[in-house]
Amino acid sequence: MSQLARRLNDQSLLATLRMDVGAPKKLAASVNAMRLGAPKRTEHEELAKYCTRVANAFRVDGGRNLSRRDVRRLPFVILDSPFRDDDELFASALRELKRRQRRSSVLGLIAQYLEQFDASNPRLRSVAAFLSSTVNQWDWIWADRSSKYSLFLIDRAPYQIANAALSSEVSPREVLGDAGLAEGAMTGGLGEDAFARACGLVSETAGLPCVDLQRRLMEWARGQRSFEYPAQWRPFFRALLNPWLEAKCPDAHRSALCAALMACAGDPRTAPNQNRWEVIRQNEATLYSLLVRWLTRASIFQFLDIVGQTALDHQWKYRRAFWTAYLEAGHISEAWVAFGSQPARYARRARERDKESDALAFAELETGTAKSRDHSALILRIGDLTIVDWSHNGKYQVWKRGDRGAPNLHAKGGYRLKYTAEELSCAPISGVHSNPPGYSWQNRLAEFIRTETGLRTSSVNWQPR
Repeated sequence: MSQLARRLNDQSLLATLRMDVGAPKKLAASVNAMRLGAPKRTEHEELAKYCTRVANAFRVDGGRNLSRRDVRRLPFVILDSPFRDDDELFASALRELKRRQRRSSVLGLIAQYLEQFDASNPRLRSVAAFLSSTVNQWDWIWADRSSKYSLFLIDRAPYQIANAALSSEVSPREVLGDAGLAEGAMTGGLGEDAFARACGLVSETAGLPCVDLQRRLMEWARGQRSFEYPAQWRPFFRALLNPWLEAKCPDAHRSALCAALMACAGDPRTAPNQNRWEVIRQNEATLYSLLVRWLTRASIFQFLDIVGQTALDHQWKYRRAFWTAYLEAGHISEAWVAFGSQPARYARRARERDKESDALAFAELETGTAKSRDHSALILRIGDLTIVDWSHNGKYQVWKRGDRGAPNLHAKGGYRLKYTAEELSCAPISGVHSNPPGYSWQNRLAEFIRTETGLRTSSVNWQPR
């Protein structure tokens, strides 16, 4: 039995329905009110008695002697037991609503239709057909909505709303409000179905033409909760990633996409919402790999940008160019950052200033370890090598596969969030960043990487820009 039905004892709500049956905000408020809270036992009992009494009345005389109050409540239970389970009982109830033709009853059916929308439900299809043929007899807003959005044509309404929300000059929320899906009704059955259809449309639009569509979809998805449609998490993920599977995503837009996904489920590498990300890893492995590449890139630039605020330019610009060359060549399979206490503060402040930023997670160096609070470490996987590059005047550290003491990026449930400076400074192979303008350390490290992995970059790309 729906929560809408369980709120029928709220007489002030019924009075609202009688007073202003056309106002969209009134309907949204009504739907919200009926969805709130668990009913008391007495409400369950009273509602059960009402349904039994009304069902018996239909079996006796077709419901012709029901009171106005009984008929006014009928729309809110017609899609629930016992009416949904009995063909003749459901048909009798709908016939009586058609015979009486009261706007308050029609509005009640609209509320149920929006809330319980399911194109596979034959009962709802009957309700939709009734509404489609009935709303146009009055001069009110629901007649306009029926025409503009095919609102009661059950197979067309979700697509019409989705298309309008994605293409209109006004915001998706304004489109939804115009369609009668404001506030609480937005996340009812029809609102969610329309969102799912929009996800499908965006997912099938490749490359740059999808940028504005994705922006509108992300705006639609945001609400009082971090994500308004939890059951549509996978379609939403596909809509944001699939268009870029074979196209280059602009940097700023890629950052916005990552931010939207992490607002819904956090950084997948630290797994704050393990269930959501597990669904993606199991069912969308290719797209998940694309996201990990994006996050790898973002972590590298996060490190370069934050450390660049405190490191000496003559030291840092060469390291930035070197690692960027490996990143752009696609040679870095994973990247993680361990910030000292001071850079960690910078990273958190940057995130607070820019709410549309990637909201990337990062590890921190434990206090009291060998490095100063300004130091940070970039941890990279290139082929079978694990490489740690320390900021400032720190050395680079290299472990081959199987070397003892190689730092592990992963812990139970995701990437590690704490490291000591010592464990990131004990590699069997290390080197200083000597003579950067002459590309001394760069040639030495690049040759080692090429020998061990077969991966190379051009020295032309090591030049600072």
